[in-house]
Amino acid sequence: MGRFPEGMQICHKCDAPGCVNPEHLFLGTQLDNMRDMHAKGRNHGKGAPGESNRNNKLTEVQVLEIRRLHADTGMTIAQLGRHFGVYYTAISKIVNGKTWAHLPHPPNRKPPIEAEKVSEGLREVLKTLRWKYDIPAIKLADWFRLSRGHVFEILKDGKKSAG
Repeated sequence: MGRFPEGMQICHKCDAPGCVNPEHLFLGTQLDNMRDMHAKGRNHGKGAPGESNRNNKLTEVQVLEIRRLHADTGMTIAQLGRHFGVYYTAISKIVNGKTWAHLPHPPNRKPPIEAEKVSEGLREVLKTLRWKYDIPAIKLADWFRLSRGHVFEILKDGKKSAG
């Protein structure tokens, strides 16, 4: 067969990656291959939204319940992860709209505040609550609607400066 033009690849009519039968192969671009995949309904892996992604462990109903519980009851991301049997990182992405973005969020949901937008006064309050009163950083994140990462960043050198 020899070399084929740059930007082209061998695609499979039969959808069997190991197949080498010339009757089952055709030359196409990556876009051609992706269109073929979608036309045959084979896009159930990474990138497919919601329940059509075979890698998802949650249903749309569960995702909506996670968002509702987080907004209405104040359940932490860790608590929700344990309750639904998934890692807290999956819950964080759901709550913050990074995954399952096609589903609605509860009304009046406020996004977490970014660390760089936290005032010096609030930084000192966080440090005092953490170091003087021994309030866990995770609880502070929930109370002040900050991400855990932002709270840890604010507190990383705060022990020496907190009252």
